[in-house]
Amino acid sequence: MASVLQVATIKDQGGNANAIEIANSSANVTINNLAGGAIGSNVTFPTGFVGIKSYTVENLNKWYGTATSSSGTELFTGSGGFTSSAITPVSSSSKFFVTLTVNATTDEHDFDKSAGIIIKRKIGSGSYAESDLVGASSGVRYRTSFTVKGLAFNDGHNGMPYTISGIDAPSHSGSTVTYQVQYMIQDSSAALHCNGTPANGNSTGPHQARHKCIMTIIEVA
Repeated sequence: MASVLQVATIKDQGGNANAIEIANSSANVTINNLAGGAIGSNVTFPTGFVGIKSYTVENLNKWYGTATSSSGTELFTGSGGFTSSAITPVSSSSKFFVTLTVNATTDEHDFDKSAGIIIKRKIGSGSYAESDLVGASSGVRYRTSFTVKGLAFNDGHNGMPYTISGIDAPSHSGSTVTYQVQYMIQDSSAALHCNGTPANGNSTGPHQARHKCIMTIIEVA
C-alpha cells in the first residue's frame, strides 16, 4: 500500500521561516525563496506569462528631410514616422536595450553637410527628451546619437548604414515609455536621404538598392 505524506508547511532548519507552503484543496505550492537550481525543459509556463519583451520599429520608405530645428524633428515625417508603441514596463525599474540602424546620406558628396540622429523617449504623456544613447552635455554643442555624413559618390549612389546600441535607463516608475528617432540637418540645401539614393533612380545595381531603417527595443527588467 502506497504511503501518503500530508503537509502544509515546511520550515527552515531552525524552524524560523516558512520555506515551502502547500495550499489546502488546490495543492498550490509556494516556494518563498528559490535560491538556486534550473527549471527543467518540460516545465510549461501559464498562459499570459511575460518573458523578455521586444519591440521593433521599421520604415522601408525612400524619404528625405530638410528640417534644421535644433530641437529635432521626427525621422520619416510625412512618410510613416519613426516612433515606437507605448511600452508598459513589467517592472518599475526596467531598463531598455535599444539598437538603431539608419541607412542614409546627406545630399553632399565630400563628407560635408552633416545630419544629426537623436534617439529620444518620453515617459507617459510627457515630452520627448534625449535618451541615454546621446553624447554628453558640453557647452552649446548639440547632443546626438550619431552623425550622418555626405558619403554618396553622387546623387545616383546610396550612403551607408549607421548603427548604435546601448542601455537606456529612464526614470519611469512603471509609466509607459515611448521611443522616437529624430533628426536635424546642418544645411537645408543638403537634405538627409534614407533608404535610397538622392536621385531616387530606378536602375539595377547595388549602388541604387533599397534599404530599410530599423530600431529594436528590448526590455531588461
